[in-house]
Amino acid sequence: MEKKIAWFMILALALGLTVSVPATATIIWVSEASTSDNNSDGIADDQGWIDLLEANGYEVNLDFNDRQGHTLDAAKIAALNSADLIIMSRCAISGEYDDGEETTQWNSLVTPLIQLSAFHVRNSRWMWFDSPTTISAGGAPLLKALVPEDPIFKWVTLDASNQVDVLDETVGNGQTSFIEAADAGNGTVLARPVGNDDRVWIAEWDEGVEFYTGAGQFTGGPRILFCAGTNGADSSIVGAYNLTTQGEIMFLNMVQKFLGGNRRPIVDAGDYQSVLWQEPSVTPQVDATAGDDGKPYQASPPADPCTPVGLTLTWSKVSGPGSVAFDPCNSVEDPCATFDAAGFYELRLRGYDGEKDSCDVVTIYVR
Repeated sequence: MEKKIAWFMILALALGLTVSVPATATIIWVSEASTSDNNSDGIADDQGWIDLLEANGYEVNLDFNDRQGHTLDAAKIAALNSADLIIMSRCAISGEYDDGEETTQWNSLVTPLIQLSAFHVRNSRWMWFDSPTTISAGGAPLLKALVPEDPIFKWVTLDASNQVDVLDETVGNGQTSFIEAADAGNGTVLARPVGNDDRVWIAEWDEGVEFYTGAGQFTGGPRILFCAGTNGADSSIVGAYNLTTQGEIMFLNMVQKFLGGNRRPIVDAGDYQSVLWQEPSVTPQVDATAGDDGKPYQASPPADPCTPVGLTLTWSKVSGPGSVAFDPCNSVEDPCATFDAAGFYELRLRGYDGEKDSCDVVTIYVR
């Protein structure tokens, strides 16, 4: 599985930073661990999702990771309602979670829930959609954002048509399942597979609404469907983590949307540069990127770019044979850096929002 990318790793694959989240943020992972090891490697096929969440500082509760959710009682319901977020794995078998009152019990939970399986949301199971049809082998199409301003697409690189590649087709059999539906009833469709306007990829419902008129099922808390995880056909791994970098950003956005809180700034100091030395100095311009969620302060564009408000940027020299001067100052995103000697230099960009910071380093070779 590819190296995991955190919130502020949006534009660079090589960064190794992670997100700090409130210590009280607990995510319950619902799955079938002991029966979901199709490649017989001794590791549950969906372990990559848990690894991602833990790498980003979340506490993942595994009390429902191995079929414990097949039946619910008062104690289990209380435990689920005490969590900050529930995520149901693609590995979870839909027919094991709808016996008797289980559909109503799951839908009535007040804890926000992210559902990764298109099978659970059919009108024959949890009744999120007025549709009986799941497209099991849906491939790995491009995603089209229908509501690109939604927070789940923050920092996701959408093209001019609001499309993005979010699935890694090299994982497992390369297939992901989708629900076939014209709409999400009383919810909102946020994304569809490109070329398949009759399929839903992402949809959400607010707390306290009937999923669709006549469903008879209501949301106890916020709900979102995000079709992800391999489909496991032909004995392939099922529910495996199969997101690209952009897909990962989107998934973590969903998690953060339900949990709230301040996120670290994102900083990318730019790519390696090699510039030709010229007496008495050389002045290349760095090409950096920085952004923030506006918390804890709501930043507004400063009148003076060297006196930032909200997100404070600071450039500094980490190493190198000579001195470095930044123009117009060391607190703008893309300053010109003047070097007075040849050699290798490392420059650090730090972003600070008043509470949290992130750093990235770029190497510039003055030859």
